[in-house]
Amino acid sequence: MIRYRQACEAGSAEDCTNLGWMYENGRGIGQDDVEAAAYYRQGCEAGDAMGCANLGWMYENARGVPQDDVQSVAFYRRACDGGDARGCGNLAWMYSAGRGVVRDDAQAAALYRQSCDAGEARSCTDLGWMYENGEGVTQDDVRAVSLYREGCKGGNTVGCTNLAWMYEEGRGVARDVGTAMALYRNSCDTGDARACNNLGWIYDSGDAVARNNTLAVDLYRRACDGGNAL
Repeated sequence: MIRYRQACEAGSAEDCTNLGWMYENGRGIGQDDVEAAAYYRQGCEAGDAMGCANLGWMYENARGVPQDDVQSVAFYRRACDGGDARGCGNLAWMYSAGRGVVRDDAQAAALYRQSCDAGEARSCTDLGWMYENGEGVTQDDVRAVSLYREGCKGGNTVGCTNLAWMYEEGRGVARDVGTAMALYRNSCDTGDARACNNLGWIYDSGDAVARNNTLAVDLYRRACDGGNAL
């Protein structure tokens, strides 16, 4: 932390952002969102795109600064323009939700594509959802499957769960309940309550697998405990 502070004071934008992260997460120093936001701002103003992205998140979630979607959008845009993939993905979400900016699904899709291409797995998943549902793009299940697979490979659990559902339903890919179950199981074990619920339903219904009420109940319980109300 001392090194980050010294480097920040010497003009290192990246180290100002790193120091902000230490304050935000209470690593080696008392947790302090106000200090975190201040250092993120310093990093951003000095040219660190990640600092801009982090400050945008602070404004979006009222952490250390007043909640302000317009400011959040402005900082996410600066982050995205500076090459931060997460900033592009977060800006895309603001466009899709109409927060701090007029809702524009086509713009959201374009930003998700930019973020996904830069390696942000969550954005690949979000863009896959837009293709699956025809939001901002022409509906295309095959493209959705490809993007869900990319998100899943990148470590995004929701992408794995969504890919499992496409296999279960045979949308954009040949129906394969075994593959769906394997994907659901991995996502469930990683903490995705929806995956636990969907896997429970397969055992409950006996769809392409021997019916097993004991396993179904256990999976439904895990889904419920994880916040899935279905």
